[in-house]
Amino acid sequence: MKHLVFVYGTLLKSERNHYLLETSKYIDEGYIDGYYMYNLGTYPGISKGKGKVYGEIYEVDDETLSSLDYLEAVGYLYDKIKVNVICNENIYQAYVYEYILEKIENKLNKEIYYWKEIKKV
Repeated sequence: MKHLVFVYGTLLKSERNHYLLETSKYIDEGYIDGYYMYNLGTYPGISKGKGKVYGEIYEVDDETLSSLDYLEAVGYLYDKIKVNVICNENIYQAYVYEYILEKIENKLNKEIYYWKEIKKV
């Protein structure tokens, strides 16, 4: 079975965990609206809030989705939820990994979040 996944951090092209998506089909760049991004040091997390988070959409198979679930520690660090991803004039329903641990001092205060720019700070 095929699934759409929206990635926004270390799974992006040229990031350290992108190797998990190398055999997956790249769909497009886009964003999700209504989310905060947290800088957790070497990786980000998102949760519902005010802002837009930019990233990429991939079509993945069951095995890849299972590998992503393992990487993201679903049920412990992240929940896997479905969101609407806006890409130009298209809207896709895709899974995204939402951070579920307590979010304290690391919330970024922006309107637009793009991990490749944030991690440079």
